[in-house]
Amino acid sequence: VVFEYLLQNPNVENLLKTLLRSAQGQAFLNFVNLNESSIANFLKIPIKSLQQQIAFIAKSGIIDYRPQTENPRITFLQERVPVENLSINLEAFNFRKNRLHERITKAIQYAENKSCRSLSLIHYFGEESTQSCGICDVCLGRHQVELSSGDFERYKDKIIRILTGNPTKEKVLLESFSFKHHTKVRTTLSYLMDEGIVEKEGNTYLLHD
Repeated sequence: VVFEYLLQNPNVENLLKTLLRSAQGQAFLNFVNLNESSIANFLKIPIKSLQQQIAFIAKSGIIDYRPQTENPRITFLQERVPVENLSINLEAFNFRKNRLHERITKAIQYAENKSCRSLSLIHYFGEESTQSCGICDVCLGRHQVELSSGDFERYKDKIIRILTGNPTKEKVLLESFSFKHHTKVRTTLSYLMDEGIVEKEGNTYLLHD
């Protein structure tokens, strides 16, 4: 077939023989990768002209040509299953989907949470701790509102002592501190709620179970 084609199209003989030599005989069995730039340089023609000539030969059915491209391609090493025979384990699919959704949700919560980063990670892995790290961006943010680590720990300890076994209304709790410290106490309460140590029901504070 190739010989007859060359007799009818002698102008592509040089190109076709070059392609066959470049493929080293494998082209009769499988698709082979050809370096179009090298072949064009060897034949001393532009790559565009080379591609046009190969496409011309391909139209005759002598070769099957897939032009070189920079776009990504996927090669399936196994035969693709027809859609009508495709079976998906929905239970496994939904399990993985829910796990991924849960991980994304946790990541968003971690980024948006106003509690100590270290405590958030500790609680995420099921460990217990109430000691803030004092060095993460959230803890350092307390310094920006003039609440030092020492003040925070002092207010936290007193709040926990007051609330231990004794849910307390906000007004009564604040009255346990000097009026000038009420703003810092409220800030401390806010962080304790973020960290899951204290919760608020209406106007009453209580320790989280």
